[in-house]
Amino acid sequence: MGLIKECRCGKIIDYTLKYCDECEAKANKNRREAYKEYDKTQRNQDSKAIYNSSKWIRLREECKHKFKGVDIYSYYVLGNFDYGSICHHIEEVTMNDSRVYDLNNLIYVTDMNHRKIHKLYEQDYEGTKRMLFSLVDRWNKEVR
Repeated sequence: MGLIKECRCGKIIDYTLKYCDECEAKANKNRREAYKEYDKTQRNQDSKAIYNSSKWIRLREECKHKFKGVDIYSYYVLGNFDYGSICHHIEEVTMNDSRVYDLNNLIYVTDMNHRKIHKLYEQDYEGTKRMLFSLVDRWNKEVR
């Protein structure tokens, strides 16, 4: 028998899974609802067009695949193994910027770490950016 762990609902699941099937469905539903609410209340129309485009959706999946779903900020900086949920632009872009669709400018992080990174940007944008690019380089050398 392989490694196992307890899902948040108490069921025993394979260690490689994040949730059991029921909790995964609930988490996906909650994620979709939160995304729709964010889209409705926070996002401007230009970015809505980009982040809902098929080109972005493909790129987001490519980013997730590149990092094997792992939040590398959590992995290298915090020493935790967490699966991400958000593609984050390391170097902030405007909606007219060609780097919006640049895979080399993206990392995959959890929502909580995404918020942490934006707080770090407020303290030291250039230093945070260098640190994130160095994490990507490290990942590329060690994992890919």
